[in-house]
Amino acid sequence: LVIHLTVVLVPVTAMTAFVFAAVRRWRWMLRWPLAVLAVGSLVSTGVSVLAGKAFVEARPQLARLVSEHEEAGELLLVCTAVFTVVALVAAGTLGGPTAMASGRGMRRGSSRPVEVGVSALLTVAAAACLYQVVRTGDLGARAVWGG
Repeated sequence: LVIHLTVVLVPVTAMTAFVFAAVRRWRWMLRWPLAVLAVGSLVSTGVSVLAGKAFVEARPQLARLVSEHEEAGELLLVCTAVFTVVALVAAGTLGGPTAMASGRGMRRGSSRPVEVGVSALLTVAAAACLYQVVRTGDLGARAVWGG
């Protein structure tokens, strides 16, 4: 079941990151959800990789059949770890207006080049995770169902 959590959580986190990077006025609302989702994605991906390894150890005859899927899962773990670091940096550094009419509590943003750079890096990292979770799932489905 944890694998299904990863399959859902990583894309939801990537979509949240896309919105966080692109829509400045929503950053005040998405900062904490992005950070929590990113850490949750990393944890669920790590647990999924461990569950997959345990499954293959219990059924060694499947090792050759799922080897590509296993490698893709390990690469997804690396992608998710990098993405989590970038997401936490973005959540901590990117500013935007707040929901408070007074402007109190507004997090002052970083310089424009830093904002553009961090937003671009966040977008690329999110896209890489999204691609890799789809690729990993596809390889797993092919291993199970053939094709």
